[in-house]
Amino acid sequence: MEKIKENQIKCRKLKQENVERLLAWWIGLLERNGPRAQLKRCSGPEEAALIPDTFKVKDIIPPWNTYQAAAAIAGILAHVRKEGLNIHNSFAKQLALSAEGSSRAVFSETRFRQLLSSKNWNEFYTGLRRAVKILNGKANPLYVADIILRWDDENRKNLVQKKANSLKYELSHEYYTQLFISESKK
Repeated sequence: MEKIKENQIKCRKLKQENVERLLAWWIGLLERNGPRAQLKRCSGPEEAALIPDTFKVKDIIPPWNTYQAAAAIAGILAHVRKEGLNIHNSFAKQLALSAEGSSRAVFSETRFRQLLSSKNWNEFYTGLRRAVKILNGKANPLYVADIILRWDDENRKNLVQKKANSLKYELSHEYYTQLFISESKK
């Protein structure tokens, strides 16, 4: 558990003790092939909500977050590999990085915009799962969980996403900043 503390990324929506509980749950999930396989097969949060591990996650996240958020965290983190703990780039920056031998971002701008413009849980879940798969599961689980919790908060509260500190703005800023940096190096 010491290694986890060293490599920890700040998760805005979780208290420190809940961050440790979520990481412990996720590491435990990686070691249990049956529940992990069940969660990986889920096509959306409704299916993931039927898996017992979702209720463990619901017990970890803040009580005001929805069951869809817990189900999305459980379902998406099932696709994240253990190497993700060593990833320190933000999730959006990782998506904008160029693939080896290519001049394009690993996650296209079109798919990125589709993810940000998700109108419901199924669209968001599908887009985020696709992004994690494109990264071959090498995403920091805390970044992913934080994105899900923030998306849940903003959409549950029906916030107009025009604030500079909104999730959409922050992810766009990180993605396009990295994309421009990558392009300028060519």
